[in-house]
Amino acid sequence: MKKVLIFLGIIAVALIGAYAYFGGFSSVTVNNVTRDQKIAVYVTHTGCYKKMNDDMMPLYKNLEKTFGPDAKNLVGFGIYLDNPETVKSTDLRSIVGYFISEDQAKKLKDETFHSGITVIPSYNAISVPFTYRGMPSFIIGVMRAYPALDKFIMANPELKWGSSVEIYDLQNHQVFYDVPTGESFTIMMTNLYTKSVLAKPSTAPAAPVEPTPAK
Repeated sequence: MKKVLIFLGIIAVALIGAYAYFGGFSSVTVNNVTRDQKIAVYVTHTGCYKKMNDDMMPLYKNLEKTFGPDAKNLVGFGIYLDNPETVKSTDLRSIVGYFISEDQAKKLKDETFHSGITVIPSYNAISVPFTYRGMPSFIIGVMRAYPALDKFIMANPELKWGSSVEIYDLQNHQVFYDVPTGESFTIMMTNLYTKSVLAKPSTAPAAPVEPTPAK
């Protein structure tokens, strides 16, 4: 029995240590920030936010073919248009991709990635920075950042939830969780999502043809 307790104690210490390492006990601060306008290559995603990587990774692989080793320095982003607590997971809308330079955008001009190139406008936001130390940091970051942002919004009635933006600056070991203030950013990004989805070739099966009644 004593050995079992020692073993369980070692596991508990290891789990607590891992949780702390990936940011579980780090301080969370909400800052007011202004994000500059950025050129971005993107894809739209419809469905559970947890599966957005299914669209983001193929895009990255295509960018890697064009940019080579420089692709690893790209800063990724996700723009999440709906609240997963009030919208069905199958209907959640998001835009995911990578920020690129003007020179990189020129290289992509004649490439086809089943995606688009756009300008993400400048916006003001409340933001939580979080240190990235590996994949668990994504999970812990969401668990720490969004409650802090929600508490801040509740304490400031002039603010309200609209879209949210996550910026993945992994080379600098940072993830930023932004909530843009005002409605203009969310409206512009919703329009971009809708326009992009409508422009995609339809993959839906043809509607069934009703048999012609016999005469």
